[in-house]
Amino acid sequence: MTPFVPLAMFGWVFIMIGLFLRTTPQKAVAIGTIGGFLLLPFFAYDFPFIPAYDKATSIALGLILGGALSGQSRRNPLRMSSYDLPMFIWCFVSPITSSLSNGLGLYNGISDMVGKLLAWGVFYWAGRKYFSTGTSLRTLTWGFVLGGVVYTPLVLFEVRMSPQLSNIVYGFFPHDFIQHIRYGGYRPIVFLKHGLMVSLWMAATATATFWLWQSKQAKRVRAFPIAPLALLLIAATVLCKSANAWVYLSIGLSGFYYYRKTKSTLLFRILLLVVPIYICLRLMRVVSIEQLLAFAGKFFDIQRIESLTVRLFQEDLFGVRAMQRFMFGWGGFGRGWPVDPNTGQRLIEYVDAFWVIAISTSGLLGLVSIFGALGIGSWKVLGLYSRSSRRDSQTSRSAFEVDAIILCLITSLFLLDSLLNAMASPVYVLGAGALVSYYVNEKASSLATQNSRLVPQ
Repeated sequence: MTPFVPLAMFGWVFIMIGLFLRTTPQKAVAIGTIGGFLLLPFFAYDFPFIPAYDKATSIALGLILGGALSGQSRRNPLRMSSYDLPMFIWCFVSPITSSLSNGLGLYNGISDMVGKLLAWGVFYWAGRKYFSTGTSLRTLTWGFVLGGVVYTPLVLFEVRMSPQLSNIVYGFFPHDFIQHIRYGGYRPIVFLKHGLMVSLWMAATATATFWLWQSKQAKRVRAFPIAPLALLLIAATVLCKSANAWVYLSIGLSGFYYYRKTKSTLLFRILLLVVPIYICLRLMRVVSIEQLLAFAGKFFDIQRIESLTVRLFQEDLFGVRAMQRFMFGWGGFGRGWPVDPNTGQRLIEYVDAFWVIAISTSGLLGLVSIFGALGIGSWKVLGLYSRSSRRDSQTSRSAFEVDAIILCLITSLFLLDSLLNAMASPVYVLGAGALVSYYVNEKASSLATQNSRLVPQ
């Protein structure tokens, strides 16, 4: 491990404080969160009595201290809404109830609460505080675009030279190297947790860039024409050699043509509904492993089917175990892990899907609260811009409608990915909070406009 690891992990807090002092809070949050997510090492310091200090913790502390020391936190007060209840439950209620119901004690519950706040709550409420307007939402959209442009040469380097950047800069490889050899070449990992996380990021940024280009919302990215950059991002996403990247990219690009033709967000809302429907069907055993594999086998090769088989097997085993403590889960310390009743040995070595982890540790309360928190902003914004609601309210298109729908689509892709992988990232949580804030602001503005029309002139 090189000296760049502690320098980056602790120095990023001070970089973010500097950003808050030198630029707008929206740019500081976007640059600090996206930059830290992309560039900090995937590493964690285990200090006694406090949650692990990883890249999410470093960014979260930068947001807290930067906002406080610059005064921006006071100048951008957070006005809580009923839409914030799911995240409040996930961060404050679920950890305590899970711990106490399992006899793990209040201290363990508080420790888990602090961990959830640093990994999820801080980013969600930063989105709520600083991204309520269309202009601020565009700042975040451009953060995705620029983050993708910055990452593209790093991705292409590792596609050609193998995943070596983490070794070169930080002196360690963050995962199993064999998993990043794919189709006779390499799958990039750069500084993230896994190649799957890179592929989701590249698909999201390619989608954002493509939408801005095709909708004519932007012609250039800094000094470069946006068209070739969009095509380069699409190519880099394909070269990530991950099935999830190809699926998400296809959804993102085809979604634009659907929206341009229909001006409807109905299919995007249906895409969001896929997440809870899938979870319900799998928990109730309505859809079997065999049915899912038969369907997936029509589209993917044998290696991808084998990977999916492992994930579905995990779902079945953890689902049975989760049903034993369905409401509040098993808590931490691996208590929810499926084991052989005769030997007490674990039946599987690892678990992939975030939704499985959430229901195992936090139960139905935790699962509904976190997926609700991440999806409610997208659901409400897409409803705001649906063709029927626009006609009924007689409102015109917002100048930032495309930016809002881009972020809704990216958040939806992250939720879909959480059905198969556990690739939690602060940037998607930030976007989820921003969408809630944007919706609340748009509804308030619309209501004020309607009321002004009712007042006699």
